[in-house]
Amino acid sequence: MINSLKKQPSEDLNLTELIVNLLNELPLEKQQEILSFTQFISEKHHTELGNQVSFYDVAKDFIGAVDSGLGDLSTNKQYLHESLHEK
Repeated sequence: MINSLKKQPSEDLNLTELIVNLLNELPLEKQQEILSFTQFISEKHHTELGNQVSFYDVAKDFIGAVDSGLGDLSTNKQYLHESLHEK
C-alpha cells in the first residue's frame, strides 16, 4: 500500500481516485472485506447522527418537576420587579 502511494503523486489524484486505485490492486476477496467494513462504518456514522439528542429531550423528564410556588415568572411582574430591586 505504501508503495502504491509513493508511485502516485497525491496532488494528481483526489481521495476517491486514490482509494479506487488501491482497491483495484487488491484481490476480489479483499475488496469484499473493504466493502463490508465501509458499510459498517457508514451504518455506524448514520446511527451516530441519528442519536444526536436535544437538550429538551434529555431534560424533559425534569421540566416542571420542581414546584417553587412562584408560577410563571414572565407573567408575575410584581415578583420580578421586587427581585430586581432587592439586589
